[in-house]
Amino acid sequence: MDKKVIAGEVIDGQVYKDKATLKVVIENYAIAERFQFWVDRSNAISYTLLCISEDCEWRFKASSINESQMFKVRELNDKHTSPLKDKVYEQRQASSSLIGGIIKSKFTNHKRKYTPKDIINDVKSDFGVDVSYMLAWRAKEKAMNFLRGEPVDSYNKLPGYLYTPDMTYPGSHIRMGFDHYRPIVVVDGSHLKSTYTGTLISASTLDGAGHIMPLAYGVVDS
Repeated sequence: MDKKVIAGEVIDGQVYKDKATLKVVIENYAIAERFQFWVDRSNAISYTLLCISEDCEWRFKASSINESQMFKVRELNDKHTSPLKDKVYEQRQASSSLIGGIIKSKFTNHKRKYTPKDIINDVKSDFGVDVSYMLAWRAKEKAMNFLRGEPVDSYNKLPGYLYTPDMTYPGSHIRMGFDHYRPIVVVDGSHLKSTYTGTLISASTLDGAGHIMPLAYGVVDS
């Protein structure tokens, strides 16, 4: 079999660090080549894809190396033999996770506004793919999670931080609780303009009735 390059990244026989990385590359390739595939087999040790057109001979097969996380491309027939290749193109491979991974660099600057409408226009311009507003919105959320982590993971780290104030400021009052409050924390600050300047910062949440519940406050340098 001829060793073909897929989107300049994959060749027959190439090794990937894990299956997730391989899947992202193949999804990118499908978008660039304007075709769809379906998963014939997918498990912990193998990954086989076929073109969505039954008459097409395109085939991709990869498997793990000695049952490790690393995957190797074992078989690649990248010649499409179906004339319907472009006609069936609606691009289900353009998932929110894939688009989110592509656009995540747009959010490294927190001052930049990058809206779902911008995502729709860029995906259309760069890949020729039409995506819905909802898909663009989910892609934006995925991109933010890639950069900053899942919100639930961040909240799970809070109990570990509770011991820090007590170590830094002995005598601090710390209380574990708030099981029935909404999973929202609002942080705000107010500049102090008296003799002792600084910034008063506070963190609050909402209870089940929608009332504001203060969580913590402190005075810091401006």
